[in-house]
Amino acid sequence: MMGTVCSQTVPSRHGTQSSPAGTLKIFVPVGAVGDDFWIYVNGHLASSPPHGTPSLRDRFIVVPHHQNGTTGPVNGWEIWGAKGRYFGMSHETFSGLDGFLDSGMTEQFFQPIEIPVERLNYTLDLVMSSPGGPNRNSFPFVVTRKYEGTVRRGLTQNIYIALPDDWSGTRVIEARSANEVCPESSSGGQTGAAYVDWLQSLYTGYDNDPMVEVLRRGLATRSAGPKRVIILNMPPSQGGPREFDSREIHAIVAAVESNHSFPTHGEVQMCMERFPQFTRSYTEYDRLIASINHEIESFRSLAGN
Repeated sequence: MMGTVCSQTVPSRHGTQSSPAGTLKIFVPVGAVGDDFWIYVNGHLASSPPHGTPSLRDRFIVVPHHQNGTTGPVNGWEIWGAKGRYFGMSHETFSGLDGFLDSGMTEQFFQPIEIPVERLNYTLDLVMSSPGGPNRNSFPFVVTRKYEGTVRRGLTQNIYIALPDDWSGTRVIEARSANEVCPESSSGGQTGAAYVDWLQSLYTGYDNDPMVEVLRRGLATRSAGPKRVIILNMPPSQGGPREFDSREIHAIVAAVESNHSFPTHGEVQMCMERFPQFTRSYTEYDRLIASINHEIESFRSLAGN
């Protein structure tokens, strides 16, 4: 089975006159991604966690396939388990999936999610948690390709979702040295001025983060009152404008915080004591930290709580 959309048509359980046009039965690779996925149908959020996903990730090993053998960019994935290699996928196209489905192990790796649709024509994509993607940024998800097709009236369309090449389920946490903010001495030729510049560069990195700008626009354009979802104007490379629920917003804000680790107020005070000649610069930077913390709290308010 080599097609990107692996599908089968079966009679729908929603077969009355008052029923939707048909049903999408979406098989999500929860053996890799777990419960952290969101399904979008015809441009709207149709299914979000929790999905009652069983714990399957310890039964499978997801092995990256590299463009140059063992090095280079990841261009696909292989699924291994107790019986060896089950199937693979590359550029969101499966290889060897038929044998896995015929083995009766389908729901040991895929979780079926049924979504009734009002129109025969559909488009769908998924947002999956991907905290350790190859291009470390403040969007802790990966977006699948768009799946498009037509549901036969009164029937169910089965769709198998592949992992995007740039998915990653493991986050690399970078620890900050205890003396990184303000060292005990200006060893190695560094001076207090150099560390003021470094602190300023942290703010510049935060201010230029594309996700920070997306969240700022979200704050500026949101309407009053509680909302189940909020629309964020994502870059075209991440699918363009999209609905996000509170759980997704919290994950994005957490990623922004993680990717831009600022010194605490106490650490900045310590720097002022060690380099009093730069007190004015450190004081201004301390104000920036306070404003960032306030902005982060405002971003959290987009989640509605």
